[in-house]
Amino acid sequence: MEKNESKEEVVKKEEQQAEIETSENTEKIEKQDETNQQKEETKQNEEVEDTENGIEISNDVIAVIAGVAVSEVQGVASMAGGFAGALYGGITGLTAYGIVPVANFLCLLSYVGGSQMNFINGILSAVISFIVAAVVTYVVGIDEK
Repeated sequence: MEKNESKEEVVKKEEQQAEIETSENTEKIEKQDETNQQKEETKQNEEVEDTENGIEISNDVIAVIAGVAVSEVQGVASMAGGFAGALYGGITGLTAYGIVPVANFLCLLSYVGGSQMNFINGILSAVISFIVAAVVTYVVGIDEK
């Protein structure tokens, strides 16, 4: 009987050791999974931050260079306003005496050089463009999400 008891004790010890090893392996795997998840989340957060900064820079650059925003509504409004202002300028025979590569209020200086009426028509063209763009933006609206 003593031999049987010792065999049973040996089997129990082996089972206990196997359970301990299994639980240790499970804990190691869980720790590795958590570490991998943290690394992936950190990487995704960095990518999102990089993307957001890139978009902000590109929006600003386009707004400064082109004089319009990237948004569809604002783009449509700018085109409609530009069309209306250019139509008025074409009808009145507006002449630009200089090329200004940036779309802002300093463009009005390109209409100086001819008659005084040319400069006034340039200002009216800009005002018409602004008003039409504002009306189109108001009518089309901007969806708030």
